[in-house]
Amino acid sequence: MAQGIATRTQLISAAFEKKALGAPSDSKPEIWQEWSAFEKSIADLAAEAETFLATARTGDAAAIGAGVQSLGKACGSCHDRFRK
Repeated sequence: MAQGIATRTQLISAAFEKKALGAPSDSKPEIWQEWSAFEKSIADLAAEAETFLATARTGDAAAIGAGVQSLGKACGSCHDRFRK
C-alpha cells in the first residue's frame, strides 16, 4: 500500500496538467490559476509519501500510525485548497 501511494503521487501533476474542458470535476479552478502552488502541494505530498514508505518498511505500528496521520494531512491540505 505505501509503495502504491508513493508511486501514484508521481502521476498527479500529469493528470491535472491540461484541464478537461466540459468534463464534470470536483476540482476548483484554482488548480490552474495557482499551478505553482498546486505543484508544491503535490511535491509536499510526494515527500510525505516517501517518508511514509520508509516508515512502513520498519514495521513499527506506532510510527506507521503517526505516518498515516501525516500523510492524511498532506492529502487534506491539497484537497482543502483545490477540491470543491
